[in-house]
Amino acid sequence: MDYKKIIILTFLLVSTVLDIFSFVGGKFDKLNMFHRYYQNDVIVIITIMTIIINLLLISLLIVQVSNKNLFKNSRIHVIFFLTLLLIALIWFEIYYGSTFYYGDIRDKQALWYGANDFGIIGSILLSFSLFNFNFSNLKYRYYFDISIFLFLVIMHFIILNILNEKWRIFFKN
Repeated sequence: MDYKKIIILTFLLVSTVLDIFSFVGGKFDKLNMFHRYYQNDVIVIITIMTIIINLLLISLLIVQVSNKNLFKNSRIHVIFFLTLLLIALIWFEIYYGSTFYYGDIRDKQALWYGANDFGIIGSILLSFSLFNFNFSNLKYRYYFDISIFLFLVIMHFIILNILNEKWRIFFKN
């Protein structure tokens, strides 16, 4: 099995479980410091959509690994689309979550990694999973994968820094 599929499947399993616990704890536990954050209807919709898409992707990836011929082309397109949708939801939560005040703690605290699916970290991993190049020489494949991964990390932090100035994500002035 491809190492990318193992990493992404593990990531989706862990992030789905954490998203569920975070949502349930934040939504229903009034002592949770993010309780007001999870009372916002848009955040609730983003979180529920993320959990549903994660579960769909986990199911599709398990089918992909176990039975390579069942709806192969259609399944690959659906996985690609759902992954793009997850990346969009991460960035939308980072944007939307930075536009309102939800308690005594700083309202932009930890959004860059605390948004659904680990925020920017999840966006980098999901973006990386979209690149699936096959090289006959594994040595070059790993170098290429590492280069793409580093490029994505740099680009994500450049975008975050650009948006940080406009949105003022990290500190409330």
